[in-house]
Amino acid sequence: MIGCVGKQGWAKMTNLGRTAGQARPDSAQPKRLHFLTFLGTGDYHECTYYLADKITSEDTLDPRFQAASCYVQESLVRLLVGAGGEPGLLGHGTLADTHLSKVTVFLTKEAREQRWDAYTDPKPEAGSAPAGLHERLHTLQSAHGFQLTARCIRTGQSEEDQWHLFNRILKAIADEDDVVVFDVTHGFRLMPMVALLALDFVRKVRRITVPHIWYGNPHSPTAHGSPIIDLSPMARILDWSSALQNLLATGHAGALGELMTADDMPPVVATYGTKLTEVAEAVNRASAFKFPHLAQELLKLEDHLPKNSDGQLAPVEQVLELIGDRYRDLATIVADGDIATTGTAEQVRAYLQSQVAAAKMLLAHKQYMQCFTILIEALTTLSHFYTAPSGLPRVSTPQTDGADRRRQGLRRYGLDPARATTARHINDNLTTVRNALNHAYVSSEHQDFDGDTTLQEHGAGLIASFAELLREPLPPPRVYRKGDKR
Repeated sequence: MIGCVGKQGWAKMTNLGRTAGQARPDSAQPKRLHFLTFLGTGDYHECTYYLADKITSEDTLDPRFQAASCYVQESLVRLLVGAGGEPGLLGHGTLADTHLSKVTVFLTKEAREQRWDAYTDPKPEAGSAPAGLHERLHTLQSAHGFQLTARCIRTGQSEEDQWHLFNRILKAIADEDDVVVFDVTHGFRLMPMVALLALDFVRKVRRITVPHIWYGNPHSPTAHGSPIIDLSPMARILDWSSALQNLLATGHAGALGELMTADDMPPVVATYGTKLTEVAEAVNRASAFKFPHLAQELLKLEDHLPKNSDGQLAPVEQVLELIGDRYRDLATIVADGDIATTGTAEQVRAYLQSQVAAAKMLLAHKQYMQCFTILIEALTTLSHFYTAPSGLPRVSTPQTDGADRRRQGLRRYGLDPARATTARHINDNLTTVRNALNHAYVSSEHQDFDGDTTLQEHGAGLIASFAELLREPLPPPRVYRKGDKR
């Protein structure tokens, strides 16, 4: 197996990787494309391969996107570099401004002997045996100057063998590779799945672009030849699930927003993605007045989203549905700054309920400062509408006895005794835990709050208390007029 690298005529492998943090080459330089493929021991018959996604709506095909060979690997290399002076894929679409720098072939010991070095044991009706893939690719290598390497892989299907393949793919893809494309046509059994996961890993960890994952189907020819299907849209499902998980776990919607605003998404999905990012960012920075309106605008777009779609939009619909459910409790119509003078009891209650929902979301994301900030501001809003008119004491003094403090608390909030007591309880506990956060737990009395478990318990308790306070309709709020003193 060691002999797979270093055989006469094969390029010597060199370590040209970038160090961590080192920038990629100047964007004005062509990007380096690395083509990877599997070579198996199956029968290879001469046919014309074509890129299925290049068929026009009139069922026509540019000849640049067809190439004849018994090897799909050779056909794809020819499609990449072009022929007859015509530019290939390297000058087109997602591969514009790239040049083919490497070709890596993954093969077993048997495939090396039977299909790479030479084509052995042809069927009687096949006539003379074609040349081995090495010879066919070496001819193209001489003309176009790319690095050609074969890497041996195991034939087994055990977990150990799968990890061996995964790591072989990772090692083959160097840090200096800008763009990677993979042909999985002759991947055996689990190999295409392992390749897909390895490609997803290098995309997300090394930030390498993987625009195409190809699968050739010589057994289902059409009028144009044997189609080569691009599986990369299917691979994007991993992006959607990862981005959704990130949103649910952290509240950050940037990755989902990027997917929704991709060129192949319907305009309404792109608009939804932009609005989603705005809502998520407003919640994360505890923008109390903004996120209810933004969430309302987000939900208004739901009626225009795709329904009962096929293809790649079908799973996207499920993601959109989950997003709508997530932000529904945050969506309420409030008068923003004008609520101070025009808010009705139902508006105040709806606004406060949206704040509690946001606090619950922030607590789940362990964004404690934002969570308790939202709750404090919600309590301030409650105090604003239910503080007694000027002339009555708003707060107790150290000299006031317990009974007086309770009476003044009721006057302060203008609520029934049970709700006023709950509001005071929320206020006292919020003040304590927020002080601990504000002062970075430096005081000995704050040490009890320095831990996720404690903060989660206090946050959940305060949110539950606030939700209970808002369970029934609120009484008519106090409306402040110009010149009123608070």
